[in-house]
Formats: sequence, C-alpha cells, structure tokens
Amino acid sequence: MKGPEKDSKRKKIAVLGGGLSALSSVYELTDYPGWDDHYEITVYQMGWRLGGKTATGRGLHNRVEEKGIHIFQGWYDNAFRMVKDAYHIQEEHNLNPDSPLKKWSEAIVPDNASLFTEWSHRDDKWINWPIIFPMNDQEPGTAGKSTPLELIRKVLGIALQMVIGEPYQKGEGYLRKELMEHLLDVNQKFGDTKAVHKSRKSWWGRILNRIKKLFRKTVVPLEVKMLHKAVEIIDKQIERTTGENAKKIELEELEKVVDHFSKFTHWFEKMFSHAIEKHDQVRRVISVIEWMEVSLTGILHDVYNPETGEFDYQNINKYNYLDWLKKHGASELVLDCPLVRFMYTGAFANMLKGGTGLLAADIGLRMVLLSVDYKGCLVWKLRAGTADTIITPITQVLMHRGVKFKFFHKVQQVHHSDSGKIEKISMAEQVKLRDGITEYNPFRKIDGLNSWPAEPLYDQIDTKQAEKLRENEVNLESSWADWENYREFTLEKGEDFDQVLLGISVAALKHICSEIVDKREDWKNMVDKVETTQTAQVQLWMKPTLREMGFKVEDWGMAEGDEPNSVIYANYLYSWTDMSLILDMEKWPEHLKPGHLSYWCGTIPDASPIEPFSNHWFPKTQQARMMGITEQWLLSNGGWLWPDTTSRENPQGFNFEYLAPFEEKEDMTPIEKFYQQFFLLNIEPSDRYVLAVPDSNQYRKKADESGFSNMFLTGDWIDFGFNVGHMEGAVTAGLRAAHAIRESQGLEINKEIF
Repeated sequence: MKGPEKDSKRKKIAVLGGGLSALSSVYELTDYPGWDDHYEITVYQMGWRLGGKTATGRGLHNRVEEKGIHIFQGWYDNAFRMVKDAYHIQEEHNLNPDSPLKKWSEAIVPDNASLFTEWSHRDDKWINWPIIFPMNDQEPGTAGKSTPLELIRKVLGIALQMVIGEPYQKGEGYLRKELMEHLLDVNQKFGDTKAVHKSRKSWWGRILNRIKKLFRKTVVPLEVKMLHKAVEIIDKQIERTTGENAKKIELEELEKVVDHFSKFTHWFEKMFSHAIEKHDQVRRVISVIEWMEVSLTGILHDVYNPETGEFDYQNINKYNYLDWLKKHGASELVLDCPLVRFMYTGAFANMLKGGTGLLAADIGLRMVLLSVDYKGCLVWKLRAGTADTIITPITQVLMHRGVKFKFFHKVQQVHHSDSGKIEKISMAEQVKLRDGITEYNPFRKIDGLNSWPAEPLYDQIDTKQAEKLRENEVNLESSWADWENYREFTLEKGEDFDQVLLGISVAALKHICSEIVDKREDWKNMVDKVETTQTAQVQLWMKPTLREMGFKVEDWGMAEGDEPNSVIYANYLYSWTDMSLILDMEKWPEHLKPGHLSYWCGTIPDASPIEPFSNHWFPKTQQARMMGITEQWLLSNGGWLWPDTTSRENPQGFNFEYLAPFEEKEDMTPIEKFYQQFFLLNIEPSDRYVLAVPDSNQYRKKADESGFSNMFLTGDWIDFGFNVGHMEGAVTAGLRAAHAIRESQGLEINKEIF
C-alpha cells in the first residue's frame, strides 16, 4: 500500500471520548507490532469510567447497574474477535490474575430462549410466542459471512422448518396434525423431536436434509414440491459459486426461486386461512412465511444486483420498512406480526411517526438476514455486566500497551479552523486528584474482578472536592451537573495532538462542535437528520426465584434452566431479560441475596422541553418520571408475567412486597423497596440511542469525512455500512476509523473487517 512518507516524529492522537467505538479504534491501532514507533495515544474521558453507552457501575451490594440491556449476538464477528483477543492477551500477560472470568467463554454465555408476546383480541389477554434458535457448532468472531445465496437458502430452510413442524415444540398441535394429513403419510415421523429438543444442536441445513429425505418417500402437493425445488436451485447455485471460477447467481434462476416460494406461500395461505382466527400457531406460521416471501420478492426487485452478485441495500434506504413490505404485497397480518414489530422495537424506532414507528427499509431487511446468519447461538449474555465483561479486558490491554487515559477530562469545544485542520480543543479538568496521585485508577476489585464503580473512587480525589461531590450528590457524567471545574485549558495542534479521533456520539456534537456545525452545512445536516432517542433501563431485584413467582418455563415453550429474553408490547418498557446469572457476580450478603434479577428497557419520549444544562434540577425530575412509568407498568401488567406475585387488592399487578430489600430493616415498606431499585432515563446527549430513519444514510459521514484532514470520526452514528445502533456497529466503526488513520500515515492494514 502506497501513501505519504513516514514521518520521523511520532504522531500524537487525541481520542475524545472513551466509548466502545473509540476503544475499539484504539485497540486496532495498537494491535500491530511497533505501533508506538508511529504514534502515541491519549484518551480523554469525561467522568470516572469508560464504555459510553455500554458503561457499567457497581452500586449497593456491588450490584451491577447498566445503561441498557446489552447482549452480544452470534453475528457480532468484529466485536467477538476483539473481545476474545483481549481475554487471551489479558491471560497471557496476567493482567487480571484473580479474575473469576479468565476466558471469553466463561464471560459470554449463550441463551437461545427468546419470547415474543402479543395481545390476543380473541382472548383479551397477552399471549406468548416462544422461539428457540437452534445452536450450531460455529464459533462467533471467526471469518465466514454467508453469501447472499446462502442467506436465501437459510430463509427457505426456516420456511420449511415452520411448515413441517418446529422440532423443539412439545406435542403436535393443530397445524402439525393437519400438515401431516395434507403433506405426508400420517405414519411418517419427522425425526426424534424429543432428542432434538434435548440436545438443541441443529441447523437449518440439517433440517432441510431431513425434509428432503421425507419428500423422496412421500407424495406431496405440487406447491410444496416447488418450495423444495427452490432450495435445490439455490444449492446448485451455491456449488457453482465456490472455487476460483465462481459465478454469480443468474437473475433468471433467482426469479425461479422467488416464483416457486410465492406459489407455495399462496397455496399455504389458501389451504389454512380458515384456521387463522382460531389457532395462533397457524396465524403465526402464515404471517412468517408471507413475510419471507415478501422479503424475497423485494430483494429480487429492489436489492439484488445481478452484475455484482451482491445485495445493494442502499437502494431501499429511502423507504420506511413497513412501507417497503407493503410495496411488495405484505398483508396486515404480516405488518402486525410481532417479529416484524420487533424490527422497530429492537432498533428503538417504535415511538416515531405517531407511535407506528419509522425505520429505514435497508436496516429492517438486514436485521432479518443477519439474525439467521449467527454463529453458535443468536443471543449471548454477559455474565458480569457489560463493562466488567467487555470494557475491563479491553482497557487493561490498552493500558498494558501504553495508551494513556485522562479521566475527568471533559471536551468543551472542538474549534472550527479555516486551515482545513483542527487546531485547538477547549477542555475542562473536572476535579483535582489527591496529592501524590498522578493517574486515576478507575477499577475497584470485586472478588478478583476489576470492575467499574457507580461513583468515582473518592479516595483518589482531592479531599475537599470529594466531600463536596458526596455532600451535593454531584454526577460528573451529567451535562446538568452543578459543579465548577478544577481548571480549564486548551489542547493545541503540534504540541498536544497531531490527529484527533472524535468518538463522542452525534447528539452531543451540536454542543461540543457548535462552531463547526454553525459554519458547515454538512455538519448541520448530520446533527439534525441523524436522529436519536431516549432509552430507559430498569433493574428489579426480587426475593423469590422466577419459578416461585409463578413463571413456569415449560408453559412458555422453554426447557428447565433457560433464562428468557423477551419483547413485551406493553407501555414503554417492552423488552424484558432475565439476568439472574449476574447475581453470583454481585456478591450479596447471603441473607439478602435475591432469587431473581429482571432487566427492562424501552424507548421513552423526550420531556417537553428538554431543559438547558443550567437547570441543574432536570435530571432528578426525569428520574422520578422513570420511576412513575415503571410503577404503572408493574401495577398494570406484572401479574400476567409473574402470576404468584399478585394481591387481592390488585389481581393483575405485581405486589412490591416481593422486591428484594437492600438493607436490614424490619419495617421496610414495599414502596421503600421499590425506590431502592435501579431506574435510569438516558437523557445525556452522548447516551441517546442513534436511530436509522429512512433516507438518513446520506447525512452520515464516513470515518475520514470530517472535512478536516487531521480529524477522524467513530461511533455507531457514522456511515460504517450497517447504520443502526448496536455494539457490533460501534466496533466496526472503530475499526474503520483505525484503518483510516493508518492509511493517512501510509501504514499497511492487514486485518479484514467482517
């Protein structure tokens, strides 16, 4: 790779913000032999901890307090690769010798039990739709993304699985029985479903092969044979696209696949439409296979490029996802399907457009295709909270490599310059460290694990300032904090930095980059049209176990030991995850230890107005607002989820008496227990979730498109390819920024971005 001649002077890189994306970029920059011959890196972080939206704090009884529900998914290959590498280096150099989580596989564990819930107008109640994503023997974080053809094959495989029968389900049910009569000899058996349920080691390809064997032995309708034929066409095309003489799928062949699938779908709907209102299973299967058929039709007409053999998702960025599905024939049954609605709630886009949601069609389609392309398991949970599990090993490796971290350093203004380069940055040092302490150590060791505290470690801060912080309950991570900075100063180009990596999220840029926004239309469009939203995190520690509260996993379609993750379409708190696996990491006193831990998150409309930073009382009003929303949800819906926690006075709602106490107090009231739980409304500009609204890709900037030759951008708000907020996106953006920085210095890049 050619580039400018290597500068004999090491470049100083000032990294503004210590979120996951910025840390990923720094990790990549330092992951080359001799990296420190070329540059030195300093990370400037407001407050006392790293992680950004993925920051974690340890509070009372070392409880984990999150900014949101964070999980890994099995297609997060860039994120998995980096984290796995960090765990390996951490162990190799004995950076956290007492940690109970030595290996990545001990820290990140699979959970393949997902629940989707919907309101039954027939029964006038919430009903559950369990979906078990079968595990496979692939390892996340390894090379090997599926080609467009392989993705289509997996979609067809899911359709066949649903039609023939979900191998994990208990019993046959109406649809299974009817299908056996229509499609197969009633004496035929679709494998050992009990054994499959027990092992949960299957993959769509195995299911397809089993179905093919049945089809060879059984007389089936023409339309079902067409679905089988569609799979065979794809199989032959995949064989042709391997090796040195790879050929792209011919448009005519893809048209045949879509035509066969469409004819099958229409036949299936006609055959079983009479049972839609009476049988939830029938309605769900029909809605999903129609959704798949509409998606493949849309791919054929709008997305697939026969010249390149690739999917050109940008072609449909201008559409709202629901509108794009309608364009290709989706019925109301599909548009109201919980899985389709999850595209909006999963991307926190459900509150837009009057509450119906607003999501770019390319993002909705890619979320579906990537979800079926997971490795190992779709959902992976983090055993010690997000930051303790992910940010800790990354930070320890970076410190070991020689990266400098300046905590309590707040960016006030990245100044505009007509020179084409960033010349100066106004900063504030929030606190003075205690005499004799030159560098803040952010970790607090909990049972051997280096963890992030929920408050600053005051014993490292000047005594008088520490007392004032405690007395006034000042939150140094809040833009509304009533606090006078210890000192203000300026970073100067050529002295303090040569290059800048801006890793602070887009909603904060209108404040810290206001000079640039005022002078550059492209920046103004970016901060105005790359939209964001508030999200909420609620954590409830309960004294009984999930089963003791009346939640029986077998009634929800799961196996004993499963920890459900779910989407509940009620109120603003619609996402629920059982995170009881974290309890052992929290180290409670045995007599106070809870039996269950619930995480809730959702999208919360902005307060009107959002108060200026000078109104220091604003965060407390939003905290109270979040507690009120949670109280209303529990009193209205808690009894449906946990039926044994209701009271005679409120047979539908959750009784706060079952909440775990956080202190030994005999006369503690239920409402006092409630107030001690954890509630967070993410009002901070840098913590707002970045949305993927239609036609917004054009306003995002790539990592090297800041308009200033020495400033690079990173975060899930830039144009990194799959432009929606998620941890894999943050990591991918970080990798792209690191590569852009290396290229600017004429350095080679030897790593693939998955």
